[in-house]
Amino acid sequence: MGLGIGIGNAILFNNKREPIVYEVGDPLAGGVVASTTTVNGQYLVMSKYWYNKDSSGGTIDEAAWDAFNTGGFPPDTGASLTALGTGPTNTDTIISALSGGAWLTTSSAYIVRQWLPDYSLPSKDEHAQIQQNYVEINAGLVDIGGDELENSFGFPIGFWTSTETTFSGNPGYAFSGRAGNLPVSFVASIKSTTLKVRGIKWVTP
Repeated sequence: MGLGIGIGNAILFNNKREPIVYEVGDPLAGGVVASTTTVNGQYLVMSKYWYNKDSSGGTIDEAAWDAFNTGGFPPDTGASLTALGTGPTNTDTIISALSGGAWLTTSSAYIVRQWLPDYSLPSKDEHAQIQQNYVEINAGLVDIGGDELENSFGFPIGFWTSTETTFSGNPGYAFSGRAGNLPVSFVASIKSTTLKVRGIKWVTP
């Protein structure tokens, strides 16, 4: 199997040596392809479902980025990477920075890893691809019986990225996802705000 190198279009072959090209919305590795831009031959895949179960089987509809609670303000984590392929690194960074604090187990990064260990929160640029390809991704999710990116009224659902940002005097802000906004835009939300959690992973077909 041949693989594309670097960021670009992956070149894959089936057993007949015919090129395999994945399109946005195609099923892959339990989710759907979210972008035709690849990183080291890997495709960006969005999870089939929103996170919705905690360890005891209860329902969690939304989660904080890293919530303020009686333990005080969470630290800035340094999860500042934005590029394609960096969501997993950011997610690792958040979990490491919050470990030992009262904020970890309620954080979106921790929750997505408890839900599916090989998934992560998307970076800013990964989320931008999701926003740009929103219609095709949503159609693909419907085809595989997954959770749509919009609510019953047809409005896009916001969800967290893994890219942290801080504004002067407002260290409690992080990027929140707003699926379907074109052109791509990001709304900085207080980290204790509860938003949906959606996982991504990079997959070599």
